[in-house]
Amino acid sequence: MWWLSFALHDVAYGLLSVFLPLYVLSIGGSLLDVGLLASLSILASVPADLLWGRVSDRARRYKPFIALSFISLAAILYALSFVKDVKLLIALYSLAGVLHSAHESPKNALLAEAYPHEEWGRGFALQRLFADTGWMLGLLLGFFASQCNLSPFQILMLCSGLHVLAFLCALAFVNDPALVMERRLLAIERSLERACTWLRTFERALNGGRVEMRSARGGLGVLCLGMVLFFLAGSMFFTPLPVFLSQALGLSQGTIFVLYVFKTFGSLIGYLLITRGAVDQSEGRAIRGSALCRSALAIALALTITTSSLSATTMTIILVLMGFTYAVFFVCSLILSMELISEGKSGLFTALVSLSDACGALLGPLVAERVGFAGLFLACGLTFLTAYAVLRQLERD
Repeated sequence: MWWLSFALHDVAYGLLSVFLPLYVLSIGGSLLDVGLLASLSILASVPADLLWGRVSDRARRYKPFIALSFISLAAILYALSFVKDVKLLIALYSLAGVLHSAHESPKNALLAEAYPHEEWGRGFALQRLFADTGWMLGLLLGFFASQCNLSPFQILMLCSGLHVLAFLCALAFVNDPALVMERRLLAIERSLERACTWLRTFERALNGGRVEMRSARGGLGVLCLGMVLFFLAGSMFFTPLPVFLSQALGLSQGTIFVLYVFKTFGSLIGYLLITRGAVDQSEGRAIRGSALCRSALAIALALTITTSSLSATTMTIILVLMGFTYAVFFVCSLILSMELISEGKSGLFTALVSLSDACGALLGPLVAERVGFAGLFLACGLTFLTAYAVLRQLERD
């Protein structure tokens, strides 16, 4: 039942992912304000990700940070229900970003310590499977809320209540591992492997053989750069997307929620396949393929807009595939990062994701306002393509 608290959190944030951009516009905000709301919240979480990751690793306890995050978010969302000023809304939501990060890095470290290294892929994918199921339920909840004409106050109170439940479930069901040593054992194993590699190389050199040197550590910089580009493009794509669907296509709020449900369904398929072992997680092929596929989808969407032939069916297919490729990329890149990042720096992965999301959330609406949505989606496709080119350099022993 450990997954229940994370699922409840994602129910609330699944609803908020579509509700908040439209709510900002309804109280007099602009498309740029939508970008600021998302980007400043995520940007504020970047140093917090590093801090929470380091503190939880040093304390070797993760449950208190997870519980603190959920109850703090409940308080922030309760306060947001009384806010009508765009600037104050952005400021409070930025604070929510700091509190939100209090559970992300500890959660990743907790899962890494709870599962043996060989099962990390299954553990991470299983957690994301439950979380995205909650996200999809949140989108469905948003659809019904729009059909029932719930007020913004009622929706925000509902999200606050869900986080209170998440807090109680975290207290009841989330437990710290008895021994925190899996990542330390992996680090020792990697050190021994490198030592053996050096000894074999030295032996070949003494015997006059050909010497070849490869390093798995050299892949960390390439992986980080590829991750930054991938998540940057994704944030640029999805931050202004509800506005595009609402204004450019004239879709209702309920229909937008349904489209996002299909996107999340695509993610669930990806996580399910990973838990079944149907996706190769040990090499960079999966993350390279995800980046290339997303590039093709974004460019295809840009071309479809320019020819005025975009339909709800086409948009649904694109969103399902976008969700699937995100699931594969996220889990496989998380596995690689946990292998390469040393203990005490577990927040680096979340910090890089947050920094990329923050920049993309600001750039996406800005580019859309300047060059239109077709230009935005084309830029996203080219950024995904650049991520693919970078990740082609990724090598591991």
